[in-house]
Amino acid sequence: MGTRSLISKETGYKTEVESKYCHWDGYPSHNGVLLDENYNTEDDIDNLLSEEGYMSSLGDSIESTKFSGKDITDFHADEQTLLEDGNSMGVEYIYLFKNGEWYVSCTHPECPDVPYKKFILLSDVLKTL
Repeated sequence: MGTRSLISKETGYKTEVESKYCHWDGYPSHNGVLLDENYNTEDDIDNLLSEEGYMSSLGDSIESTKFSGKDITDFHADEQTLLEDGNSMGVEYIYLFKNGEWYVSCTHPECPDVPYKKFILLSDVLKTL
């Protein structure tokens, strides 16, 4: 069973957020580390989100990221809508790049490492792993 996640960023249009679905390894000790170490510029994230298909699994580069099937890229009105949409999609973790930093939230109350429906700095979570 996959640990599903959304990888997202603010678009720069008001509070709009763009996201792409990732099926495997969404927990912070995997996808969180990869995002923090390898995707730290707007260009990196734009290139990742512009690839065709959903992410089957995130790699340490776009070339090593596995994309599959139909594209699952969405636009959300704001962070709150992103959290609600992620919950309805059945993802466990949502990563959001804004103001040059990664944030993470969990859509299930039982996540051991990330607050429920509240974005916090990913770097703070990674310090506890």
